[in-house]
Amino acid sequence: MTLWDLMTALCAVMPLAGALATVRDVHKGWLAYALALIIGVVVGGLCAWAMRSVGSALIKRSGAGSDTRRWNSRLLYVGAAAWIILVLFIGSWVAAAVIHGI
Repeated sequence: MTLWDLMTALCAVMPLAGALATVRDVHKGWLAYALALIIGVVVGGLCAWAMRSVGSALIKRSGAGSDTRRWNSRLLYVGAAAWIILVLFIGSWVAAAVIHGI
C-alpha cells in the first residue's frame, strides 16, 4: 500500500464524514442519516475516482525518470491534499442542500 492509496482512501471517506456531521447538527432523524450515508458514499466514490484519474493521467504524461516527473509527483501530492480538504466540504454542502430540502 502506497501513500497515494492511503490518500485515495481518505478522499473517499471525507465526504462521508462531512455529510454525517451535517446531519448530526440538524437533528432530522434516521431518514436524514440514510440520505447522508448515500450521499457520502456516492460523492466519495466520484471524488476518489477523479483523483485517481487525474493522478494516473499526469504521471503517464510526464517522462519516465525525468526531473519533470519528480516535480509533477510533488505537485500531485500537494494538490491531492488540497482536494481531500475540499471534498470534505463538498460532501457537507451536498448533504446540507438535500437534507434541508426534506
